[in-house]
Amino acid sequence: MRENLPGGPQPTEGSRLAPAALWPGIEAARIALEPIKWGEAPQISVAGDTGAGKTTALLAIVEEFLRMCPGIVIVIDDKGPRTRYVGHERRDMADLRANPLPRADPRRVIVFRGEVLKRIDADREEITKYAWDMAVRGKKVLLVNDEAKHKSIVKNRQWLKGVSYIPDGYTKGREVGLGNLWASQGWDDMPDEPCSQCVTVLHFKTDGDGLSKLRENKLLRGGAEAMIPRLHAMDSPPPQRGDFVCLVRGRDWNRKVYKFPA
Repeated sequence: MRENLPGGPQPTEGSRLAPAALWPGIEAARIALEPIKWGEAPQISVAGDTGAGKTTALLAIVEEFLRMCPGIVIVIDDKGPRTRYVGHERRDMADLRANPLPRADPRRVIVFRGEVLKRIDADREEITKYAWDMAVRGKKVLLVNDEAKHKSIVKNRQWLKGVSYIPDGYTKGREVGLGNLWASQGWDDMPDEPCSQCVTVLHFKTDGDGLSKLRENKLLRGGAEAMIPRLHAMDSPPPQRGDFVCLVRGRDWNRKVYKFPA
């Protein structure tokens, strides 16, 4: 059922494709997590311009994953002085080994933070290896990269030397139980593996020129390419931001625009 969310976009002369009301974002989160019902690990991208609402979507997907299955969520979030993810915060794998998770604590989220104030990033390859090892032992894992296109692992659409667990996590994760949820401002500078293996994209506003790689991966079917530039981001008042479309590989766009509550 559609909801009239405050501040949502309304049809105007310049945005005739926009719906009269927005659909609840949780519906899109459940579409993205459908593979769990089939015993497979989800492969999800959240993409779009800065300030459009990507982190809000990531948080909602994490909560729904925890509700749907008894798995664990491993988050890499070393962008700012504070994280919005609720879980056990650790600097890196060495910190986790020195300070194991309490057995009695029901939280199933680990947030690797690096040392933001010292500009020390979390080691994405080492953390992905940890997630991979846990998955192959039979634990369902959702690995969340709040910024997938990171300078420590990618340059010029290529993985840097020594990076192997991350691309393997994308190409083989579905079978071994390692789910990937990654965010990026766009696909244009990403290596091929996360793009070709992504099943569902929650896409926020971006310029039409930034959609070429989605087009190559046959994810822009049914008119979504015309809608995405009409969504809202930093060029709109905050109450209007946060609207997005849900793109699923092999399906036409369902003509819905979604939004999570603020």
